[in-house]
Amino acid sequence: MIKRWPRRREMLAYYLLWRVYGGAAFNLGEAVELLAPLLGSRNVATRLVKRLVKQGFLERVAPLTYRARALTELLDEALAVYFARRLRRQGVEAYAEAGRVVIEGCVKLPPRLSWLVELRAGDEQCKERGPAGER
Repeated sequence: MIKRWPRRREMLAYYLLWRVYGGAAFNLGEAVELLAPLLGSRNVATRLVKRLVKQGFLERVAPLTYRARALTELLDEALAVYFARRLRRQGVEAYAEAGRVVIEGCVKLPPRLSWLVELRAGDEQCKERGPAGER
């Protein structure tokens, strides 16, 4: 999950790692070798890679081995967390799980959101609330 939105240097470093390695694993030395000329020093590059791991942009595959997560995967996860939080504010039981919003109960949503939302309510529960699924 994205804990905070990246700053420009972090985002561009992530994008460079993702463009060069894609979904393949790379070690810390390879990442530092790639980023150090752009960032000025090896120490700054090392700290930046560790920060990207903490923020969720890179996954730790093994000790000192990482993989850049796909940008669509990151944005889907951020969208699911945001959407679930907004639904909870409206009194709907919702939570984010693996880049999807899981809703416990009946809510009327546009059909185009089916790739994002998973409804976990029994048909009986939705029939009790009416045809529109309103609260």
